[in-house]
Amino acid sequence: MIDKLRKELWELRVQICRRASISKELEENHRIESAIWREEYQVRTKLNQLNGRMAELQKRSIRNMYYSMIGQKEEMLHELEEEARLVEVELRDLQRTLEECGVKLKSLEATYQGFGDPKRRFRDTYEKLKNLLYEDPLCGAEVVRLEKAVNELDKQLREIGQAVSAGGLAMQEARSILGTLRSARGYGALDMAGGGVVAGAAKHKKLNDARKQSEELRSRIARFNSELTDVNIGLHLGQDNVGDFLRFADFFLDGLLADWAVQTRIGESQAELSRVEGSLHSMVNRLQDMYRTLEHERQKLKDQLSGMILGPEPEVHRAESSTAE
Repeated sequence: MIDKLRKELWELRVQICRRASISKELEENHRIESAIWREEYQVRTKLNQLNGRMAELQKRSIRNMYYSMIGQKEEMLHELEEEARLVEVELRDLQRTLEECGVKLKSLEATYQGFGDPKRRFRDTYEKLKNLLYEDPLCGAEVVRLEKAVNELDKQLREIGQAVSAGGLAMQEARSILGTLRSARGYGALDMAGGGVVAGAAKHKKLNDARKQSEELRSRIARFNSELTDVNIGLHLGQDNVGDFLRFADFFLDGLLADWAVQTRIGESQAELSRVEGSLHSMVNRLQDMYRTLEHERQKLKDQLSGMILGPEPEVHRAESSTAE
């Protein structure tokens, strides 16, 4: 039974390769057909324009009478007819090519559909064979061990992926706040230089925006720390790291502060936030490195597991797979 299922799996792998090859060929032929349709439309439009110009020359009009009197009408008609004849030949060639493309596409689509869904059949047969091998005295224990190891790595990769996503969102918010602070500082400088009520109002609006964004950053960092706890790799960014920055919001609410003090505090807050953003960036980079390392390890284990389940590839299927590729 095991040998029979293995043979079936190798045959399905060949079918998958062939189906993928036909899919690429279909995609390329559809692309070619679309390009020919566009060219056919342009040539057909050109022919209609030439026919229109010839019909216009045949009409009775003062301009056409003038062309006849000076002997140019017949010459112009002859040139247009000759050009139209050449365009007609080009159009027929394109239409013939389109017919050939249509026939080829139908043949390819029929062949593609004839394979059914070999990937689904492969998955079903693979699981059936794997379950049989669980009881095999020679390799059952190793199959179980490898599958557990792969599943554990799948779990770790999901958790790291979620942590990377959470860290990315926190970085995005930190960078957004830095942009808001830069804008506030610019309006503050304009205000101190005599920018008037408008500059002052714009500065305070930006500072209020930064205060609101800082609360969102606090939330996103908390989420990031929670994801890091799931990953359990000791990269926590404690809330104290952002405390100095987050406290600046209350400071700005005091309307009695001198403008120079506000500008100084904005600069300090930018420095604090830049450090926070740098820490986040460093952590996300480390997580991404971990993800790549574990992903490589997972692929090696999957290859080992697949090799044990499938067994050695039959020579005939190896040759067929190379041909299909």
